[in-house]
Amino acid sequence: MNDIRKAQRLVDEIILSQKNMYIKELLRNHNIPAGATKSQFKEHLDTAISEGTITLDDLKKWVEETEGWGDEHIYLYRVPKRICAEVSTSAEARVMRGNFGHLWNAAPSIAFPSKRKLTGVGLADDELRFVWHQGAILEERAPEKDIEPREEYDGETYSYKAYRHFGLRNVTRIVVRPAQKLAAVFLPGSSEPAGHGVERASIAAEIAEVFRLNDCTLCSVEDAIPRIEKEVIQAKVPLQTRHTRLSDKGGAGYIEFVSTTKASYTQSTNLLEVRSAVRDSAFTGTGANFYFKLKTGEKTRDIRVNLYADFQRIRLFVKLSRDEVWQILDLIARFV
Repeated sequence: MNDIRKAQRLVDEIILSQKNMYIKELLRNHNIPAGATKSQFKEHLDTAISEGTITLDDLKKWVEETEGWGDEHIYLYRVPKRICAEVSTSAEARVMRGNFGHLWNAAPSIAFPSKRKLTGVGLADDELRFVWHQGAILEERAPEKDIEPREEYDGETYSYKAYRHFGLRNVTRIVVRPAQKLAAVFLPGSSEPAGHGVERASIAAEIAEVFRLNDCTLCSVEDAIPRIEKEVIQAKVPLQTRHTRLSDKGGAGYIEFVSTTKASYTQSTNLLEVRSAVRDSAFTGTGANFYFKLKTGEKTRDIRVNLYADFQRIRLFVKLSRDEVWQILDLIARFV
């Protein structure tokens, strides 16, 4: 009964706030009718939990795969070979010797701490993962609860506009993939890029006894932009470019190529001819909008991914699953 209560609490506080399409996949994967609304999802999940069709462990694994992925800023790093070896052979020992041994392979947290807090460290699927959570109380308009103008005891007329209050969790991550000599820092999409350097330094210092992010090299997005664009032009990668900005290395100015349709601008013979005349050696990429085709279940979506050279960051704008995010990052990592 304790696990059932924990599972139902996880549904109420975390799972129902995720994107509908992923909740439907969770239900379908356990051969449960999905429904169409949050209330139907909750009813079906509660029944499945009570009957034992979906367990607490099933839900914990699902949360790890879906919560906090997408709608984020991402920074890619190249990890030196010696640090990759340390991660593979001694990460657990380092964690246990440090201040957060109790977080090693911990179950997904359901806390909403007011300040960002490290809630889990683990090694799974050849990845070393650090996860932080921070809770916030937000509000949204609920006009159906408004109170119309009325005169009150002081003789004045007042009207009341209603807002629904709800909890939201921000997730911050550092993921290290030794086999690829790659690390990624994931910061919430609501955060301001100008402060990301301080944020990255703060979380890096917190876990330095286990993983030394400061010894890794931040990947150059500005170098990746023209390289990816070249592959798009040659139809070697499964994505489109609808907006690319290239800056003269001498600082004289910039060139922008923009599509006004839902197709890549490279499909225009005229624009492609102009782009071909630009010498790549004289320009660097300062920004780009690339669109990846991703299939989730029976649905295929065009996912916009922005690359910004100002802070060498990657920006995702919609919620995704862990696997979908890494499909995108694995492709980009080939060019940084």
